[in-house]
Amino acid sequence: MQKILKVFVTVVYIFMFALNSSFFYVNASNNETIDDVMEGYVKTIGYSEYLLKTGSAPHPDSEININAKDYTFASEQAQVTVGEILDIKDCLLLNGIGGKVYWTVEVELAGYYELSFDYCPLPYKGTNIVLKLEIDKKTPFDQATRLILNRIWKDNGKIKTDKKGNQIVPPQIEVPQWTIEKAKDTDGYQNEPFLFYFGAGKHEISLETTSEPIAINKIILNNSKSF
Repeated sequence: MQKILKVFVTVVYIFMFALNSSFFYVNASNNETIDDVMEGYVKTIGYSEYLLKTGSAPHPDSEININAKDYTFASEQAQVTVGEILDIKDCLLLNGIGGKVYWTVEVELAGYYELSFDYCPLPYKGTNIVLKLEIDKKTPFDQATRLILNRIWKDNGKIKTDKKGNQIVPPQIEVPQWTIEKAKDTDGYQNEPFLFYFGAGKHEISLETTSEPIAINKIILNNSKSF
């Protein structure tokens, strides 16, 4: 019995080794090294470490507006269309979940910028919108993989009181509207909006919808405080 068990373990070990070798052979083709392949699997750094890594930099008194409809590329899964939502014409609708959209931006003054989204949620499951952000095909820090944009809700009626004096809260209904919201830490560890470093020159920004569809009018790079 022990011999059979040893043979079985050996066969499994050889099979797993061959599987892993095959993985690296396939993915490390086209002149890629194993280090190149594994780079995409390394956990991204946190926001605090990102600020330390990018170092001291100015906060330019400059605003850059990117019209969402002027995207450079969109994956098929993003299911993008250009249309009108709540009197805003030529906005970009990201109807798909999991698709990516890319924009090119020219930055004149290097430094840290806050990132804002002029957006309107689209009907779907009714949860908050979660976006994954990449700059120049890289995730700047871990929290940028789950940027949350809120839906707006209000009470559908007035608060009532039953015969026992208990208050009955009315159900909530969504109020679709255009909102400008900054990329920030929704976990509460960071009160100020996130800062993103951009060197002078041309950059690529991409967004991936991971939970809900969204309409975007503009992506804005600016600073609340300039110093």
